Amino acid sequence: MPLRLGAKHRDINQPEQEPDMPSIFVNIAAYRDPECLLTIHDLLDKARWPERIIFGAILQTRPEDEFAFYSTKFNAIYLDAQTSKGACWARHLGYTLYRGEEYVLQIDSHMRFAEHWDEKMLAELAACPSEKPMLTTYAAEYTPPDLLRPQAPTIIVAQCFDLDRIVATGMEISMLPTSEPRPTALVSGHFMFAWAQWIRDVPYDPYLYFWGEEITMAVRLWTHGWDLFSPSYNLIWHQYGRVGRGGIGMTTFNGLASTPHHLHAHAICWECPVTMLQSQKITDLGQSDPWPNMSNSQASILSRRLSRRARAMAGAASCSALRQSSQPRLAILCD
Repeated sequence: MPLRLGAKHRDINQPEQEPDMPSIFVNIAAYRDPECLLTIHDLLDKARWPERIIFGAILQTRPEDEFAFYSTKFNAIYLDAQTSKGACWARHLGYTLYRGEEYVLQIDSHMRFAEHWDEKMLAELAACPSEKPMLTTYAAEYTPPDLLRPQAPTIIVAQCFDLDRIVATGMEISMLPTSEPRPTALVSGHFMFAWAQWIRDVPYDPYLYFWGEEITMAVRLWTHGWDLFSPSYNLIWHQYGRVGRGGIGMTTFNGLASTPHHLHAHAICWECPVTMLQSQKITDLGQSDPWPNMSNSQASILSRRLSRRARAMAGAASCSALRQSSQPRLAILCD
C-alpha cells in the first residue's frame, strides 16, 4: 500500500491562521526509510503551527517502496535509490527546494518530536546569547513506533580520532539541569535548526558522502560567524541503528573514497598551540597530515581535552567577547 500524507493533515494547506509566525523549511533526506512517513506525521501532529511548515524532501526509493505524498506544502524529489551519491549529496539537493522560508530545520527521516516543538525551538533559539545561533545536538533515542527514551538533555562531545584521523563525536548526557541552551563546538547532521541565512552562508557540500559531514559543517559554520548550542531540554528524538531501514554499506560508497576530499582537520578547538587558517581558506585545507606519529591513546587524550575546553565555553560572556572581536573567525587546528 502506498504511503500517503493523510487527510488528517490537509489543514496545513488552509490559509494561515497566525501570519505573524515565521515559516520553517524542513529538509529531510530519506533512503528507503519506512519511518519517513511516520516522522512527517509526528512532526505535523506535534507542531504548534503546522500551517507554517514547508517540507523539502529527497526520497531515494525503489519501485516496491511505493512512497506517495500529497500536499501543497510537501515538495519532493524522487530518486532511484540505486543512483544515490550519499547523505550529503541528498541534503544538498533538498536545499534546491528552499523557497525563502525564515527558518530551516534539517532532520533525518527517522525522528520524533516534542509537543509544540516549533514554538519551543524558536524560544530556545531566542534564548541563545548570539546574533547567529544554531540549535544542534545528538537527539535522545526513540524506539519505533513511539517509545521515547526519557533522559536529560544531551551535548555533542569529541571522543577519539578515526582511522582517517578525523574527529569522531558522540553524545554526553547532562548530569546537571540547565535552564538555557549550552554552547557546543560540534554539530549533528540529524538536528540543525537556525535562521535560514545559514544555508546561504554555508551551502551543503554535495561531494562528501557521509563521513566528515558533521566536523566540516562545524568548522564552516564557526568560521562564518555561527554559534552552536545544545537545547536546554529534549525537543526531538532519533532512531539510532538501522533495524528495519534501508542503507548503503559504508564500505561500498558507490566507488567513492571514504575520506572526505577536502578536509583532513583533526581537532577543532579555540585555544592550543596552533596553526590558524583564515576562514576564506577553509574549503581547501590540503592533504597534509600534521600528526603522522600520534598514537590512538594520545589522540584520545587530546580529544577529551578539546571537548572539556569546548564545554567550558559557557555563558553569554564568551559569545559576547567573540562577537565584539575585530579579528576574523579562525579555524584552529592543533599542530
